[in-house]
Amino acid sequence: MPLLHSPPVTLTSLRKKRGFTQRQLAKLAGVTAQYISLLERGERPVTERVGRKLMGPLKCSLQATGASRRSRTPIQ
Repeated sequence: MPLLHSPPVTLTSLRKKRGFTQRQLAKLAGVTAQYISLLERGERPVTERVGRKLMGPLKCSLQATGASRRSRTPIQ
């Protein structure tokens, strides 16, 4: 499956730096662990809405999450 987005290099490293598993971060952010995995692999974009959910647990800026204001990627 081709990547929809290049994965935010910092998302995985931020999560690991804070000592969270994908499951722990997902619970804190109110998303599923599967969704965190998709974000980290670049198979889903980090939307602004999800980026805001990740900011608190990761103690980072919206920009650091790799969030984009675009909520969907057009199919090419």
